[in-house]
Amino acid sequence: RSEYGFIQNEDYSPKTKAISLGLHFLEYGLLKKKKIFHSLDDLSDGFIKDFVKKNPFYFCYLFTKEAAKTYLLGLAEAFKTSDEPLSILTPDVGLFFETIEQNHLIFKNTNIKNLVVYYKEHTCQLDFSKKGKTLTLVHTGALLHSDFLCLLHLSNEPVGIRGNLSISEAICYKKAFFYDPLVHNLPFYYELLSQTKAYPSLHCFFKTFKKNQPEKDFMVFAKAIRRKSFFEKFKVFLEKIKKRSEEHTSELQS
Repeated sequence: RSEYGFIQNEDYSPKTKAISLGLHFLEYGLLKKKKIFHSLDDLSDGFIKDFVKKNPFYFCYLFTKEAAKTYLLGLAEAFKTSDEPLSILTPDVGLFFETIEQNHLIFKNTNIKNLVVYYKEHTCQLDFSKKGKTLTLVHTGALLHSDFLCLLHLSNEPVGIRGNLSISEAICYKKAFFYDPLVHNLPFYYELLSQTKAYPSLHCFFKTFKKNQPEKDFMVFAKAIRRKSFFEKFKVFLEKIKKRSEEHTSELQS
């Protein structure tokens, strides 16, 4: 498998057989994937299938508590004037618990009445206020790749992603994303960030991926996703980098 920029990682070893190292993220068609359309019927988990049928949702596959904080509080802030329920599906609901524990007042001030968490066969509820909407977190656990793609395809935007494969798939599915890069992905992240300079609102949003100021980053996140023009520019940006990747591939093949 290919890892973008892994050669800069301290764990790099030229003897490894698992990873091809040091690729630029636009090279070799790494972003050129075949898009597969999915429907609810493709989901293998009955509970998730029933939940998704009844509830619009955000799919979030992150790595750090800092990124989870920005994503969760950013969604809460962005939709604080709406009474529509807010739902997040994630393979690791535990990333959000610290944010929930420390930010009751923020949830109360963003029109969230209560939090409902579905974890395996368990359900728990935490109340913040007498009025407002319900925030729901659904723990999906480890997902089949086909289920992952289905949830990615059906999710509201931005989706939360963390790895090379998931970001390639988000780009393929033309999904605006919030990216939580692993350490060895940082060279790739900084290259990606440099590609957004022509889009000031995107550039600001992508800077939150650094996770330097989660206390402020969620406000930048919220401000961005409130605007329809933000998502329009994101789509243009995705098309641009996909095209550049395909051009690199064509040059190498010719």
